[in-house]
Amino acid sequence: MGTSTDGNSIYLSDVGEILLESKPAKDLISYNDTPAISFTVNVKPGEDIPSVDESVSIKMMELSNSLPSSIEFNEYYSQATLVTDIFKGLYMSLAIAVIAVILTSSLGLSLSGAFVMALAVPLSVLIGLIPLPFANVDLNQISIIGAIIALGILVDDSIVVNDNIQRRYRLGDGALAGAVNGVKEIWVSIVTSTLAIVFTFSPLIFLSGGNGAFIRALPTVLITTILASTIVALFFVPMVRYQLYKRSNKMISDTPGLLGNH
Repeated sequence: MGTSTDGNSIYLSDVGEILLESKPAKDLISYNDTPAISFTVNVKPGEDIPSVDESVSIKMMELSNSLPSSIEFNEYYSQATLVTDIFKGLYMSLAIAVIAVILTSSLGLSLSGAFVMALAVPLSVLIGLIPLPFANVDLNQISIIGAIIALGILVDDSIVVNDNIQRRYRLGDGALAGAVNGVKEIWVSIVTSTLAIVFTFSPLIFLSGGNGAFIRALPTVLITTILASTIVALFFVPMVRYQLYKRSNKMISDTPGLLGNH
C-alpha cells in the first residue's frame, strides 16, 4: 500500500496483480540428456581402489534392486579400471625385468649360478617389499618403478658371493667349508657396498613438502630391496650352493656361460 499526492491510499490491487509462481527447477546433473543423480565415492589414503570399487558396485547393485525399474544405474567414471591397467603394465614390466636380469646374468654364470640367480632375484624383491607398510609406503607406481630400478643393482651381491663360493669349491673345499669360506672372504665388501647405496639414497627419504611425499616411495623401495639382496646373498645363496654341492656336484654343471668362455 502507498499514498498518492492528494493523500489517498493506493493499493497494489488497484494498479497491478500479484501472483506466486514457482521458478522452474534447473537441471544441474544429466546423463544422456536425462536428469540424473551423481553418486561419488572418495577413497581414503592407503585404501585399495579396486577393492573399494568392487565393494561400491555390490552396494549399488543392492540399492538398484530396491528401487523402481524406471531408475537406471550407470557407471560414469571409475579409477579402478585406470589403476588396474597401470599396475598390469607395471607388473608386466617388473616380470620382464626379472627375466631379463636372470637371462643376462646367466650368460656369464654356470648352470648352478643361473639357478641361484633365478631364486635370489625374485626373493630379494619380495623381501624388500615387506617393510613398506611399516614405512607408510604404498605399493604404487613410484614404488614399482623403484623396484624395477633396484633389479639392476641387487644382483651384484648374489653374483659375487656365488662366484666366490664356486671358486672355493674348485680349490677343493668341502660343501660346508666352501660355502662358509666363500662368504667369509667377501662379506665385508658386500656390506660396505650396500651401506654406500643406502646412504646415497637416504637423503631423498627426508625431503619435505609435496615433492618429498611424492618421491619418498622410490628411495624407500630401493633401500629395502638392496638390504634384502644383501641378506639373500650372505645367507640364502650359501645355503643353496651348499645343498647343490652336497647332493651332487655332478648334477649341476660349473661350466661358465657364453661370456665366461671367452
